[in-house]
Amino acid sequence: MQFNKIILAGNLTRDAKLEYSKNGTAVCPFSIAVNYGNGDRQETFFIDVNLFGKTAENICRYLLKGTAVLVDGQLKQESWTGRDGAQKSKFAINASGLQLVGKRDPGDNTQNAYSNRDSRVSRQYTPPPTRPAIENNRPEDDIPF
Repeated sequence: MQFNKIILAGNLTRDAKLEYSKNGTAVCPFSIAVNYGNGDRQETFFIDVNLFGKTAENICRYLLKGTAVLVDGQLKQESWTGRDGAQKSKFAINASGLQLVGKRDPGDNTQNAYSNRDSRVSRQYTPPPTRPAIENNRPEDDIPF
């Protein structure tokens, strides 16, 4: 039984870029900012996330700076030797799932990055079609079911 499961919600700190490993596996690395606490005691954590395979190929173009996402996966500790010879480590998430849970703030002053990055990506909000109002003055025996 596996107990290493983490679920985080946050906003992308930069645009994600699709890469390929030496063996040809698609990798989409990105970082999210996760807020914790409230009021004056709020902290922000920056977490690296790696998305792999077909999921990475399909969703990476939608992962733009500021996009709100919900990530679930396994927590992994990465370690390496720095240029100064010291051992370094950090935690990252190997994502097994990702959901887009929000859209960029339309009031930001950046160019329309969605249309510039990929013309097939549309982030314009379209309201759902309106349903006809239900008349409240119908007699109860006039209910159609």
